[in-house]
Amino acid sequence: MKISAQSTHLNEQYIKEINLLLYKGVPQAITMNGLLALTLAFLYWYAFFEISVFSWLFLLAISLSVRGAIYLLFQRSNSQATHRWLIWFRIGVGVTGVTWGIAPILLYQGFEVHIEDLAFYAFILGGICSGAAASLAIDRCSIVLFIGASTTPLAVSLIMNDLQNYRLMGTMILLFSVFTIASSSRMGKSLKENVELRTEQIKVQEEISTQQKVTSIIARAQETFITKEKLTDSFGAIIDDILALTQSQCGFIGEALFDNKLKPYVKIHAAANQKWDEKARTINQSRISDGIEFHDTHSIFGTTLASDIPVIVNSPSTTTNFSEVPQYFSSISSYLGIPIFYNGRPLAILLLANKETGFSEIDTSLLKPITSTIAHLTQATRIQYQKHQVEVALQNASEQTQSILQSLADAIITINSVGEISFVNLAAQKIFGYSEQELIGENVSKLLPPSLKGEHDGYLRNYLRTGQAKILGIGRELEAQRKNGEVFPIELTLAEVKQQNEPLFVGAVRDISEKKRLEKLKTEFVSTVSHELRTPLTSINAALATVESGLLGELPNMAKELIQIANKNSKRLSLLINDILDFEKLSAGKMELHMQPYNVAKLLTQSATDNAPFAKSYKVDLQLNVIDESISILVDPLRFQQIMSNLISNAVKYSPPGEAVAISASSTASQLTITISDKGPGIPEKFRARIFQSFSQADGSDSRQKGGTGMGLAVSKKLTESMNGAIGFTSSENGTRFFIEFPCIEQ
Repeated sequence: MKISAQSTHLNEQYIKEINLLLYKGVPQAITMNGLLALTLAFLYWYAFFEISVFSWLFLLAISLSVRGAIYLLFQRSNSQATHRWLIWFRIGVGVTGVTWGIAPILLYQGFEVHIEDLAFYAFILGGICSGAAASLAIDRCSIVLFIGASTTPLAVSLIMNDLQNYRLMGTMILLFSVFTIASSSRMGKSLKENVELRTEQIKVQEEISTQQKVTSIIARAQETFITKEKLTDSFGAIIDDILALTQSQCGFIGEALFDNKLKPYVKIHAAANQKWDEKARTINQSRISDGIEFHDTHSIFGTTLASDIPVIVNSPSTTTNFSEVPQYFSSISSYLGIPIFYNGRPLAILLLANKETGFSEIDTSLLKPITSTIAHLTQATRIQYQKHQVEVALQNASEQTQSILQSLADAIITINSVGEISFVNLAAQKIFGYSEQELIGENVSKLLPPSLKGEHDGYLRNYLRTGQAKILGIGRELEAQRKNGEVFPIELTLAEVKQQNEPLFVGAVRDISEKKRLEKLKTEFVSTVSHELRTPLTSINAALATVESGLLGELPNMAKELIQIANKNSKRLSLLINDILDFEKLSAGKMELHMQPYNVAKLLTQSATDNAPFAKSYKVDLQLNVIDESISILVDPLRFQQIMSNLISNAVKYSPPGEAVAISASSTASQLTITISDKGPGIPEKFRARIFQSFSQADGSDSRQKGGTGMGLAVSKKLTESMNGAIGFTSSENGTRFFIEFPCIEQ
């Protein structure tokens, strides 16, 4: 039958209590036996042979000495809860009983014994037995041994006598013995119940004391962790208490980690040895602080780490791997290794060694709250480390962001939901003339002229109320005001971010005073130059046309060629001036458009007809696909043809001779798409992003092979968008496809 460790512990405590009660009466019993023996010897010294009396006293002294020796050994023993001491006690009681039992044989042999002498001896023996019954009642075996050994020889010898009185006395002695044994048994039962009750009380007290110790250990570990936040300190504060609690000699607390190859290893955070003095403790704690790691998965550390349950070894074999045990720890005679898990994964180990009585399930059960605390503290440390790493990363990122923001040439201003400024960078302070202290906490309207203050506040309130963003993510130009009262133009881009679930608005402000000044100078210059050039160019064109026509007489062939070149470049210069003027008007919003509904089929037919001679000069055909004649769009016809001419001429110039430029149109219920496709080499990748910029050409050298002003696509884009359309393109090495889109209208 399997007996649990707890039941064994309870049984040992019961035996210990029995032993203590039995051995407690030994000194008194020895004293009383000695006194009664001396009294008896004194009375019988002259009545019987002195040698018989002396012999009996000598035997009794030996028996009492044996009991005394057993008593002294018991008192000095550290293991009083064993059956061994109960057996020795019974032996001592039995020897004493036998000594009293042989007294009549030694004292009365060869003499005529009177009934009075026997009655006196029986009286002495009865007193001894009564006293023994009281002190030995808790152990029935001891009672039977003593009373049986001390009374049976006398009773038997009397019963076997021929005289009736003697037989009667012998019978009464036997009845007395039986009665004494029976009454002491009842008393012993009561005593045993008391012992059992006391054993239970001791057990409860020990459990309470143990739980208090465990609670104290856990509290100390948690308190140390809170104040110092290091596993070495937390575990170092409790490892000695754990050794004392389990009566172990040495122990370790280690963390389970994994190397780069995901192989587990143990890092020791705390260790202790009861044999260390203060100097050894200081030296070894210093070694542990430097970091002790165990990587051998076949050692006791690795075996414990790989196990799902506690490892208990009370008799290590010669094959047990102790290779990684530090030399400054004691040799291991027994050990308990407890793997500690958190959410199913190994987190730490607790290893205890060299417990005198060996380890058991009681130790593992006792240590469960402590190992749970070790798991939580280890996990908390890892979480704190990860949190610290995140905080450091966020701090570094914040500092980096601050450095970037402070180094920007543009002003960065952040405001909260009520318009209060929470951050300004150095550029903002420089642009507006305020210091950081003068702006933080102030309403952003402080940076706006009076005419815009109310508009800003109204926009912010409306956005927070409705969620409708009108300028978020969109760059816009407006006016701002410096500290000195100067009003100047800015370009503002506004974005919204969330900070602790509260809206935060970040504004990027650029002072465009210089940009506006340069734009004004450029516009005035371009306008002046263009107008000043247009009049003389008109006269030059007319003169060159007259000379080239031959009205002034025939010219030599070389002169004709020079006149043709001059006339061609003069016309090109006129077109450039017209494009520049158109672009400036469009940019300034001053272009007058005469928007009317027009049939798309007729518009495209006219485009093909008008550009056919130009295409023919490049030996390229214009291919107009069939178009639904019921579709109309709202455009300025003159400007529409300008767009088509730019797109078709580009397609023709970049098409190989003999190829065709396709003009087609497709529509949905609400949108018309016009496509001009060529089979040229395609637009270079690096040029595509700036293709709609002014003065932009794929071949930007002075010797452009294809000609052109570089303004056609820029003007086309402006015109298309001015007429509520859109323009775009796709390109590959097999050709380019430009498309323009306009809303369809009903006839």
